Amino acid sequence: EKSKTEEPKKEVKEESKEQPKKEESETQIPTVSEEDKSVVTIPGNLHKYCIGKGGSIIKKIAADSNTKIFSQSEENTFEIISSEADSRQQALTALQKTLESVGWFYKNNQWEEHTKQDELWKKFRTEAEKEVKLRNECFEASKKAFEKGDKQLAKELSDKAKVHGKNWEKLTEEAGRNIYN
Repeated sequence: EKSKTEEPKKEVKEESKEQPKKEESETQIPTVSEEDKSVVTIPGNLHKYCIGKGGSIIKKIAADSNTKIFSQSEENTFEIISSEADSRQQALTALQKTLESVGWFYKNNQWEEHTKQDELWKKFRTEAEKEVKLRNECFEASKKAFEKGDKQLAKELSDKAKVHGKNWEKLTEEAGRNIYN
C-alpha cells in the first residue's frame, strides 16, 4: 500500500497539466484529483448513460481502465479510484466519450446536448434563412425598380425573388425529411 508522499501528489498535478485535448468537446470535464482518487461532477440526469443497463457501461470502463468507479448520485459525482493517474484519466476520457456518444458535450463550463437532429436543423435553417433574406432583398429591389419605371428590371428581380422563395420551401421540406425520418 502506498504511503502519502510528495511524489504521488506531484504526479497528480502533472496529470492535470497534460490532459489531452478533446476533438469533440471544447474542454475537459472538470475533476478534483487526490492521491489515488479523481472525482468528476456529472449531472444526475446523465448518470444513466454512464452506468448503462445493469451497470454494463461503468463496469466496462472500470475494467478497461483498471480502476474502481463509484456513482454518488446524491452529489452528482463519480469517484474514480486508482493509484495510477493514467488509469484515472483513461476512465475520465471514457466517461466523457460515453456522454458524447449520446449527444452530451462539456462546453463553456456546462453540459450541453447536441444531437444529430440539432445539427441538421441548424444547417437547414441557416440555408433556408439565407434564401428568405435573398427573396426579401429581391422583392424590395423589384419594388424600387418598378417605382423608378424600370419594369423589365422589376420583373427580373421579382422572378429571382420567386426562385429564392421556392428554394426556401425545398430546404424546409428537406429539413423535415432529414430531421424527422
